[in-house]
Amino acid sequence: MEERGDIWRGRLPLLISQLFGVMLFSIVATALLVWYLLKIAKETNSIVIKADALHYKTDLLSNGVILISLILVSWTGLDIIDSIFGFLIGIYIIYSAYEIIARSDIYTS
Repeated sequence: MEERGDIWRGRLPLLISQLFGVMLFSIVATALLVWYLLKIAKETNSIVIKADALHYKTDLLSNGVILISLILVSWTGLDIIDSIFGFLIGIYIIYSAYEIIARSDIYTS
């Protein structure tokens, strides 16, 4: 029976290049959306739009980290890199959500 690495070894460079293109497109599109939402949130002082921007900002961060993770895992063969990066994204999401909640007037009423 073949090892997992032996099965993927021949196709990994092609797969990485295809994923890289998709991730790059997603990062650019999401960055433009985040920029626009933050602009509107600042103009309207809307916590709802700011929270939506946070949602897409975390998507942007996730896409960037996934891209970096794909590159590092392909270079090193260490799958744990993906888990470590995922954990760090989770901490960032929790921290950012806490900031939104702390700045909202939910608890000040």
